[in-house]
Amino acid sequence: MKARFVVHRASALVATRWKNDGGATREIAAYPSGSGFDDFTWRVSIADVETDGPFSRFEGIDRTIVLLDGAGMSLTFNDASEHVLNHAFVPFEFVGEAQVSARLIDGATEDFNLMIRRTVARGKLTVMREPGAFALASDVRMPFVARGSATLALGQTTLGAYDAAVFDGSVEEAIHAVVSADSIVFAVHVEEFDGLTGLG
Repeated sequence: MKARFVVHRASALVATRWKNDGGATREIAAYPSGSGFDDFTWRVSIADVETDGPFSRFEGIDRTIVLLDGAGMSLTFNDASEHVLNHAFVPFEFVGEAQVSARLIDGATEDFNLMIRRTVARGKLTVMREPGAFALASDVRMPFVARGSATLALGQTTLGAYDAAVFDGSVEEAIHAVVSADSIVFAVHVEEFDGLTGLG
């Protein structure tokens, strides 16, 4: 079956300010398309964190956060454990139910966020750091260019920094991505328990 995909350009992302005005979120994609916080299966976004403060809690959600830009932040959890998010392009996973307080290390940060509803799907984020051509795994739903550029052999579509492409879940053929030198690409993997996926 011929693969389908929707390109989400960085220039088209809309920033939504948080209620506490401590930052803003730019949603990249969500599935099902048009779903909200109560009914998405998976969601990806970029967050601009401008002040210290608590994270929102999301019951039943598995989260992955990755530092894109800035000095990072220290995350303190309700069990008194701490994680310092200060290395760019390194994923950190945690559960959405956790009470998390963030303290900025040195000014605002920009972060990539993946959220997956664990009752209906499971997933992960992998990082492609080396230049060259790669066959994407069949469960990859979205490549995101964190730095530099990449080209999808499918349609010879070039993605620039912060661009993404959301694939149709019915893809049976291999999809290849060519990662440019000095570029970093995130691959968002999602496997739904009922075997259904779709464009976001």
